[in-house]
Amino acid sequence: MSEYISEADNDGIPVDDELYAAAPSRKKKLFGFAWNEGYVAPFRPTPEIIVETFVSNTQLQPHDVFVDLGCGDGRVVNAVCAKYGCKGIGVDLDLALLEQCKTNAEAQNISHLVSFQQQDLFQFDFTQVSFLFMYLLPDTLEKLKPTLLPLLNRGVPVVTVAWAIPGWDHWSHFCSAANVGGGPAGYYTYSISQGQSQ
Repeated sequence: MSEYISEADNDGIPVDDELYAAAPSRKKKLFGFAWNEGYVAPFRPTPEIIVETFVSNTQLQPHDVFVDLGCGDGRVVNAVCAKYGCKGIGVDLDLALLEQCKTNAEAQNISHLVSFQQQDLFQFDFTQVSFLFMYLLPDTLEKLKPTLLPLLNRGVPVVTVAWAIPGWDHWSHFCSAANVGGGPAGYYTYSISQGQSQ
């Protein structure tokens, strides 16, 4: 177990020590749950196996707008835009991580497709979103439910990594990307079928 993650922060996904060691200067702020600064989750990169599985299983069109709330280093939104040529938006509070997102996008020659915003995710404008991705803690997912429900009602797929949205099991499908510690690790896709809107 990495020194940066406590035993309580066990979501069944293996910790990549090299990734965390690469950002020691941000350890206290990002891994210390700086709630008073507006952070709703520590920086924990989506494991590559989950990124690869998600991108392979997802179908997007160039006119789609893919949004990653709490985008971290931008690996998910960049991978999606690189494959599908759609527009992408990454949202995070940490300016250093957002700069890394931009650097990674430039390296992949997709800067014209993706943008990154330093913003509180609860203040984000979801009007143009056609696909939403999140790797956030359960209590944050619970608080976002009033915002997410209108998205589902208009047919926007919502994906969460590791943790399910509380109380929405009937709208979810779990995709296992790997087996970790004797159990599956992956992501949940949420959608409301026609005629089931709330």
